[in-house]
Amino acid sequence: MNWAAIYKNLFKLAVRLVAATFAYSLLRNAGFYGFTAPEAEGLGTMLLLVGSIYAVIYAFPIFVIWGQFNDVENLVMRECHSLNDLLRFGRYLNPDSNHAIRRAVAEYSRRAQGSEWEALGNRRRDQETEKSFAGLVNIVIRTIPANPAEEILHQGLVELARKAGGTSR
Repeated sequence: MNWAAIYKNLFKLAVRLVAATFAYSLLRNAGFYGFTAPEAEGLGTMLLLVGSIYAVIYAFPIFVIWGQFNDVENLVMRECHSLNDLLRFGRYLNPDSNHAIRRAVAEYSRRAQGSEWEALGNRRRDQETEKSFAGLVNIVIRTIPANPAEEILHQGLVELARKAGGTSR
């Protein structure tokens, strides 16, 4: 245990307490108490109002920022679930279409993780990631179903791609 640091901190605390006590007694004997005594209730009300206004002003940005954080979190989760579903349901397509969708999802995910978050943090759009996502959507839309069962699955994949992009109806 470092006793020197503990004694140093205790000494600082003692000096601060002595200074605060000295300042209190100086102000108490200066006559400010007697001067403000008749207005104590009004001063208390004023302090309460200022404190309440400050609390509202302080709480509003926290509420707004927290709401934006939750909105972003929900959008990211929806996109991740949609991309996961694209991969999962793409397995039931013909092998070439499945491979193309997997490759497009992997490319988009790599770009999103690599540069999109930094670009968004700098308040700009990442054109490469947007092109990658547009390519993913195009691959899903242009997938040619091999049979009627794949046709129904293809419609679901198109809806998932739209949902991932936030353009579902």
